[in-house]
Amino acid sequence: MSTSVATKLRGIGVIGAVPVCDTLRVVADIRNPVPLEIEAREGRKLILAWSLHYFHETGLNIKDVLDCIFSATPAPLLARLRTVEVVVQENDIHVPEYLSLIDQVEALHLTGAQGIITEIVRQHLACTTSHDSAGNPVLQPSMTLPFPNLRFITLDNIRLSAKAVGHCDLRTALFLMCALRKNEGVEVTLVLINGR
Repeated sequence: MSTSVATKLRGIGVIGAVPVCDTLRVVADIRNPVPLEIEAREGRKLILAWSLHYFHETGLNIKDVLDCIFSATPAPLLARLRTVEVVVQENDIHVPEYLSLIDQVEALHLTGAQGIITEIVRQHLACTTSHDSAGNPVLQPSMTLPFPNLRFITLDNIRLSAKAVGHCDLRTALFLMCALRKNEGVEVTLVLINGR
């Protein structure tokens, strides 16, 4: 699967110059008529649309789907991504192993991808050891922020009351992550939360 999609994205000399893919959309939800859909876009222009029809009782594991895509896609193509949208079954707690390969994204739209946003928040808070006078986390001197270009986050159907890091629920941890980024001058300028 991943080799097929990555080959199409690379062009392999069949479609001419390799297109610039700045947006990746992955929908993995067995409740949909088409359980797996992958789209790559350059702006509004659709470069690749790929879908898989199958019958499976347990559903798709977004970790496996994204790891296949990220591991098979050449780094130069991933480096161009600015927007990633992931739509999965409710409360999917799986975390892609290759998540760090897309740390240059500017916009992240997650529906049901509990594990992905929890891991991104966890990575941020793992870079801190202390708090400033206002109680906001401070970056360790030897650390750099993950996802340095991230400016927009949309969360839909994510349980904010779920445990995220230590004793913090996701709502609190997300607030601390945003405070840390603001203190470091790379703030998330827009967070939209729909649902719980």
